Amino acid sequence: MVMLIPRRLEELLVVVDSKNYNRVVASIAESGIFHVDEPLEEISGWRDRRYYISYMSAEEAVRRAESFFSLIEENPTYVHEVELKIRSWLDGLEDIQKQHAEMLREFLSAEEEISRLKERLELLKSHEELLKPLSHITSDLKQALAASIVSFALGILTIKKGNVDEILNSIEISNNVILAWEEIDENTFLVAVLGTSLNKVQEVLERLREIGWLPVRLPEELPGSPVRALEYIEETRVSTMSRIKDVVESLRRRRLNELKEYYSKILVLSRALKLLAYTVSRGSLRFFRGYIDQRDRKKFDEILNEATQGAYVIYSLTTKRVSERKPPSKIDIPKPLIPFQKVVEIYGVPDPNEIVPTIFLAITMPLVFGLMFPDLGHGLLVILFALFFMRKSSKDFANLSIYLGIAGMIGGLLAGEFFGPITGKPLVAFWHHLGFSEPPLESPLEGSVEMLYRLMSISLWIGGFMLTLGTFLGIVDAILANDMLNAMLIKVPKFLVFLSATEPFLHHFDVKVAAGIIGKAAFSRPPHGFEPNFVFWGFLIGVIWLFIGGAIYYIKEGEGLGAIGESFMETFEIVLMTLGNIPSFLRILGLAIAHEGLMYGFTILTYLVLGKGIVGILLGAIIYILGNLLTAGLEALISFAHSLRLHFYEWFTKFYSGLGRPFMPVTLPIKAKIVFLS
Repeated sequence: MVMLIPRRLEELLVVVDSKNYNRVVASIAESGIFHVDEPLEEISGWRDRRYYISYMSAEEAVRRAESFFSLIEENPTYVHEVELKIRSWLDGLEDIQKQHAEMLREFLSAEEEISRLKERLELLKSHEELLKPLSHITSDLKQALAASIVSFALGILTIKKGNVDEILNSIEISNNVILAWEEIDENTFLVAVLGTSLNKVQEVLERLREIGWLPVRLPEELPGSPVRALEYIEETRVSTMSRIKDVVESLRRRRLNELKEYYSKILVLSRALKLLAYTVSRGSLRFFRGYIDQRDRKKFDEILNEATQGAYVIYSLTTKRVSERKPPSKIDIPKPLIPFQKVVEIYGVPDPNEIVPTIFLAITMPLVFGLMFPDLGHGLLVILFALFFMRKSSKDFANLSIYLGIAGMIGGLLAGEFFGPITGKPLVAFWHHLGFSEPPLESPLEGSVEMLYRLMSISLWIGGFMLTLGTFLGIVDAILANDMLNAMLIKVPKFLVFLSATEPFLHHFDVKVAAGIIGKAAFSRPPHGFEPNFVFWGFLIGVIWLFIGGAIYYIKEGEGLGAIGESFMETFEIVLMTLGNIPSFLRILGLAIAHEGLMYGFTILTYLVLGKGIVGILLGAIIYILGNLLTAGLEALISFAHSLRLHFYEWFTKFYSGLGRPFMPVTLPIKAKIVFLS
């Protein structure tokens, strides 16, 4: 039950004496169990805005330190233990920066130099792009362009359609002007104009500009010869990159440990200042408000008692008032499920009074992905990619990819697929050896029409289950929020509508039988049989109930006559969602067929070249390997995207708002000793 709903938090108002306040702040930060929040408006007093400004400054310093780590290509890292020597909380950031002033100056100087060097590289890249069409010219173009006896111009002409010879020959030129061109690629030409009369040359250039000719202007810093200029660019690029590497290596070697220490100190300071920034002072008393897990209440009392020698007061606001602001959500997720929680958080943080879908997602997402991406070999590629490439950037999403890769491998085992049809034959033989005439989830491209119906049945059963479960969880959420009116007037009829529409798929696990029942319910009057009657009357009663109940609910909410229109639109939307969401799950079948179809295409290409001797065998192997890599990469991304869509749009919208805010306690990332200087 802990994983299904956020932890129950208690809202507390804490009052302590100012002389004990520094010890209280340090002790709470060390405990990491208290989420500080905005002060109560009901408590008037003095709120020192300097603390908030210092907190913002410390947070900015943390981000700058993280940028320094990035500059030297290191991940932000703490030291194991740190000592802060500061005059006061307000002067803390200034004191820490003074202690590390030399290091900070060096990093800022290096950051500025590296920024200039990278700008230089970008400029060289643009120069290189300009000179590529001229890479075969050894003459000094600057001298030619600056000649005084003749007028010379060189430029690039891009023509998408038409015969360039006819177009350029049609330009009327006088006897003392030469127009010459050569092809760079299919649509790009190098065009030069040379003449003794400047006016005549300018006339030709105007006509060229009208058809898209652009002059080439060599940068002053580069040699006049394009060949020599490109050599200069390459030499400068190498020396510039070498300088960047030297700066980074020097900083990493001499300053990395000090940067870790500085980063740890300002992190500790920012955590403490967060608590100070939300404190109200009245006389010698300090007031602050926040949230704590009810399980940690006894520990919190002990911390305050030790820090103040018993001179503190705690008011439990949870039972004394209803806060206008929702409390944060604290979720206990087992470590193996954290990757799926990260997916949930992409949609949003759960509200304190709604079901956390992580445990369901951990089942349905691999199931859906494995059916969309059924190949034992391709699933293995996803796992290897996660292990060797994704772990450096995101360990959680790498673990998610491993779970999905395992699901793809299981799907491939059941489908008899291992890097496509050619190398998958041993898997098919394995199922034959077990007594199966075909693999249980063989692709319809290889299997019978019945296999197509089987995969359709699986896809629609999953859809029916997720949609019905989602609307049921919507009822549970309304009950958890103590909104019984919403539960009875809106959530229950929604559940009835989806249950009646999906019951044939859930009950029979057979798309043909389910289609027959729905057909009878829709077109037979009166419907014959229990299930057609349940589908027809359940859907009709649910729609009417939703329309009337919705109108009553919105009138109670103060919508007035507009409640009828709002209820009608919501009812209409639910009908459309019922008709659209269920078939949407057929994308599971569609992507499985698309995956198999791509591999069939590469298999056919492979067989076409295999009969051409050793060269054909090598070429066929290359085609088949590249086809597998392309299919695995492309289909893995597409299957993941469609799996997200089915969960976020079709499923989450039935019960999950994601409008909560996370429980973020004031906590120190490391062990710290804070020393206040005289």
